[in-house]
Amino acid sequence: MNRGWSYRDRVGPGAAGLRISTFYSQNYPHSNAGCWRRRIGDGEIELNGVPARDDRLLAAGDELVWHRPPWQEPAVPLQFSIIHDDGDLMIVNKPSGLPVMPGGGFLEHTLLRLLEGCWPSDPPRPVHRLGRGTSGLLICARQSRSRAWLSAALRDHGRAPSEGTAASAVFIEKIYRCRTVKAELETEGRIDVPIGRLAHPRLGRLWCADPQGLPSRSDYRLLRREANSNLLEV
Repeated sequence: MNRGWSYRDRVGPGAAGLRISTFYSQNYPHSNAGCWRRRIGDGEIELNGVPARDDRLLAAGDELVWHRPPWQEPAVPLQFSIIHDDGDLMIVNKPSGLPVMPGGGFLEHTLLRLLEGCWPSDPPRPVHRLGRGTSGLLICARQSRSRAWLSAALRDHGRAPSEGTAASAVFIEKIYRCRTVKAELETEGRIDVPIGRLAHPRLGRLWCADPQGLPSRSDYRLLRREANSNLLEV
């Protein structure tokens, strides 16, 4: 069992007039309004610093806190290896099954918490994410300036400014290997299906194909055809 967690929310103008249970069921869709009413009755919800006594209407600026009791997290691999560490950057080999950040029912069973446990005074911070089911190399920053610089480079998929007078060109490219179901694929191709964050009953929200989502593009190269699958570089 973990030690539980407190989730804090500030009610914006668009949520004014909603009941507490409606606010939570819209923002935390893993539970319906009935579940949130039971949590109010159990004393898990605070409104403006005091326990919420009923499912009252909210006003803009109200502060809500859900004190989630301790829960049993799903089992995950709790080991990782360090490929590189120069005191500024750390490259971690993340195993499949280990989430990087808390969320979707995971709190202590995450790479972030493992890093904080190994370096409690000044833990390395992940610069980007890999999905829970993805294994591979993850960049962590040991210095705050390095983290900000690399985060900008990853966000822009290309150049990040240097602090000197001369610009320094940095190009960051993410390359994945993935296994797909057996399908007839060209040796090279492009996937440009829009993606969006869709609700998952246990994992919160996941990036999935969504016709109303954001534009996306992935270029793939077929590495190997196998009996029941294809191996791609993406």
